[in-house]
Amino acid sequence: MIPNLSQRNPDIPSANSEPVILLWLVRILMLLGGRREFIGKSGFNNDFIATALGLDDCYGDCEKYSPDKVLSDLRQVQVDVEAKYAGVQVSSLLRANVEKLAELVMLNEVDCRILEFVILLNADRELDDCADFLGQVRMSKLYSIVATILGLPEPDVRNSLSGGGVLARSGLLAIDRDGPSFLRTKIDLLSSDFAERMLCEDFNISALLKGSLFESSPGHLVLGDYVHIQTSLDMLIPFLRNVIKTKQKGVNIFVHGSPGTGKSQLAKLLACELSQDLFEVASEDEHGSVLNAEKRLRAFTTAQNLLAQQKAILVFDEVEDVFNNGNPRKGNKSTAQLHKAWINRLLEENPVPALWLSNSIGILDPAVIRRFDMIVEVPVPSRSHRQHILRNECGSMV
Repeated sequence: MIPNLSQRNPDIPSANSEPVILLWLVRILMLLGGRREFIGKSGFNNDFIATALGLDDCYGDCEKYSPDKVLSDLRQVQVDVEAKYAGVQVSSLLRANVEKLAELVMLNEVDCRILEFVILLNADRELDDCADFLGQVRMSKLYSIVATILGLPEPDVRNSLSGGGVLARSGLLAIDRDGPSFLRTKIDLLSSDFAERMLCEDFNISALLKGSLFESSPGHLVLGDYVHIQTSLDMLIPFLRNVIKTKQKGVNIFVHGSPGTGKSQLAKLLACELSQDLFEVASEDEHGSVLNAEKRLRAFTTAQNLLAQQKAILVFDEVEDVFNNGNPRKGNKSTAQLHKAWINRLLEENPVPALWLSNSIGILDPAVIRRFDMIVEVPVPSRSHRQHILRNECGSMV
């Protein structure tokens, strides 16, 4: 008994009608015990899944419904689906996009299969609902659950989902290791729209990271506008030229100064002088929701991996979000303090040169300051220089 996917109800909200979804559904229900929650005493506990499995026509009349009969039919569905679809792949578009990601981030085969699954878990209604039948998942069970659904060796899945695995280090996935949660939230994607883009668009880094990263617009200041920090620029620009030429890793510049002193414009100027594209970690997603510090760090990490082979400089503005978002009086540590090893690794291994912008250097611990290659202060320009900038910007209007 194999459900006819071509006759699926188009009104049912779902991202895919792929055989691989059907395969995963029966594995969740039959191999992992999700059927205990799915098969109710007097009816199905999810009509969408029943429709996806082709069971709605068989039990449209409540008088025909029998938990024992449903279980028997599900066993037959499992046998037939495994026989026909075992080894089936996801859609060609999703697979192609994941393979392109794999080339940039160096994902292995297991990483790719897990990423495909998590993308579809976020995009397909029935798969997400069916996974909820497993209840809240603990870390001790996560590896075996994913391995069973995907038909992969559990040790390989454990390595792939480890904190030191490429999926975690790249920022593409984040695993909730603190406590039990439903599968979809246990394995979190980079952003809420990431799955949709991987399914609907040809691979494009800017589109893929939309809502997490954006390409900066050109600046409007020139080197002559920064004569008050000329000494710093005389060291910084040649240093960055050599970094770009030699592809040196772990290069981070901390730029600080009061609001309005031109830190963001300086970043744009440096990118222009060095003939590099400038990308900035977003502080809000495309829907206007504020991104928390961890999501911004994950976006930074992912961008580092995806932009590693491009001519790029990365900007992390408002770093207070990371280094100064705790409350010492209440004993709450900042994100940087909670993830000290993560921050240290970011500052040691990033392949793309990064500019970290802040209003004050006082937010940094001395141990963190030492990890930056250069500290550049952008003070308020002199009165005469401010007049010069104003005349250039406003012309005859003033």
